[in-house]
Amino acid sequence: MKKLLLVGSNSIHLWRYLKMIRNDFDDVSVITDGQPNSIVVDEFQVSIMSFSIRHPLTFIKTIMKIKKIIRNFCPEIIHVHQANTWSLATLLASLSFKIPVILTVWGTDVLVEPNNGFFYREMVKYNLCHATSLTSDSLYMANKMRELVPGKCLDIKIANFGIGIIPNTSITKENIVYSNRLQHKQ
Repeated sequence: MKKLLLVGSNSIHLWRYLKMIRNDFDDVSVITDGQPNSIVVDEFQVSIMSFSIRHPLTFIKTIMKIKKIIRNFCPEIIHVHQANTWSLATLLASLSFKIPVILTVWGTDVLVEPNNGFFYREMVKYNLCHATSLTSDSLYMANKMRELVPGKCLDIKIANFGIGIIPNTSITKENIVYSNRLQHKQ
C-alpha cells in the first residue's frame, strides 16, 4: 500500500497539489494549520496543528504530534511544502524513521526567509540539507537554494506544475498577454 504524508499550510497550493497526486497513492494523510474545505476532509485524514516557533513549547508539542502520526500512519513518503517551520518540525519528527522526506520550496521560504535573521537562515539551510530530495518550480530558485548551502550537493528536481488543460474542449488560438503581477499607474 502506497501511503503519503503531506505537510503544508492550508492554502490553495497544497490542495491543488493534493488533487493532482491523489490517485498515485492508496492513502494520504495531511497535516496543515487550518480547516480545509469539507470535500478534502471527507476524503482524507487531516490533522490541524500550529507550526509557530514563537511559542517553543507549542512547537515541541507539534513535533511530537507529527512523530505520533508518522508512527501510526506509516507513510512510505513524507512530502513537505515550504522550507520553513513546516519542514523543520517534520524533519525533526522524522529523525528516528527511515522515511524519505521530499521538500518543495515555494519561493519566499528560500528567497525571503533567510534574510529575516540568523535563526531563519540556519533553519532554511538545515531543511535544505536534511531533506532526502528537493523540488523547485524554477532554475532561479534552485540556484538560490544551492547558494544557501555551498559545498553541499543538493538533489533538486525542477517541477513546474503549470496550467492544466481541461479535457474535451476545443481551444482556439488567440493573441493574449497575461501578467499575474499587479500593475500600478505612475
